[in-house]
Amino acid sequence: MKRGAWSEDLIEAICREIQVRRQELGLSVYALSQDSGVSQQAIANYEQGVRRPALDCLLKVARGLKLEPSELLARAEAKVRSH
Repeated sequence: MKRGAWSEDLIEAICREIQVRRQELGLSVYALSQDSGVSQQAIANYEQGVRRPALDCLLKVARGLKLEPSELLARAEAKVRSH
C-alpha cells in the first residue's frame, strides 16, 4: 500500500474508531461532546467521515473516550493493518 493511501486509510479508521469506542462505552454523541469539550456537530462529522479531526480535537475526543491518544491510534492502526 502506498504511503498516501495508508495515511488516508488510517485517518478513516480513526474516525470509525471514535464511533465504535463511543458505542462500546454506551455514550451518546451529546455525552461525548460534554466529556470531551468538542461540539456534537464536530463529533458527528468525524464519525460520518465528513470532517477530519484536528490534532487538538482528536486529543480531547480520545480523553472523552477514556483512551490515551496513542491507544486510539493503535486501535485504528490495527484495523488498517488487518485489512
